[in-house]
Amino acid sequence: MNPIRAVIVDDEELAREGLKTLIKDYCPYVTIVGMADGIAQGYEMIKEHNPNLVFMDIEMPHGSGFDLLDSLGSRKFKLIFTTAYTNYAIKAVKEHADDYLLKPIDPDELQAAIKKVSASDDLSTDKLGRLVLNTQEKIYFVEPHDIIRCQSESNYTTIKIQGRQSLTISQTLKQIEERLPESDFIRVHQSHLINKNFVEEFTKANNTLLMKDGDKVEVASRKKNEVISKLMG
Repeated sequence: MNPIRAVIVDDEELAREGLKTLIKDYCPYVTIVGMADGIAQGYEMIKEHNPNLVFMDIEMPHGSGFDLLDSLGSRKFKLIFTTAYTNYAIKAVKEHADDYLLKPIDPDELQAAIKKVSASDDLSTDKLGRLVLNTQEKIYFVEPHDIIRCQSESNYTTIKIQGRQSLTISQTLKQIEERLPESDFIRVHQSHLINKNFVEEFTKANNTLLMKDGDKVEVASRKKNEVISKLMG
């Protein structure tokens, strides 16, 4: 299992230390790079350490874990909620949590949760900001500015890259979108994410983008005005 860098966000010191101890004893491949006692500190800790996994309490004195997620915007880490309250489960799923642990945390459930998020982690970013694409055969390092567009089909996404072969990985388009700079990439359709720097022209009559490599990409009608605004911005 690949090493995991994690941050714990919980307002209770005993809960933070208890989880840290459980991880040390049962999940030695996980390194705790920071612990935060609330929303404000959690925001700073995540921005500073850029972890690939966050354990987050939900109910805290100065705001909830959902508030912290909202303040972060798009996230590049896997998320495991930790809470003593079962009534948050549905909302946690809607907030795209990768798993959900009830306190007191059971070691076996902790191991299973970490194994689950690790198994699906064939997409990440490195310290240089490159997209890391982990396939069965190879690990590819791709500069975001070289990505022309991404197209999804079910839970698989094909990434078209300038000067290289296209790559297909078992990740959703949303998961890829979260790891790419918002300033350059536009979700133009449920199945298409494009790099605006590779757009040659936009035909308004049929809502179609012509990319510099000659490919044509459909723009969803409901996204037309948003796409035009971002292309011209």
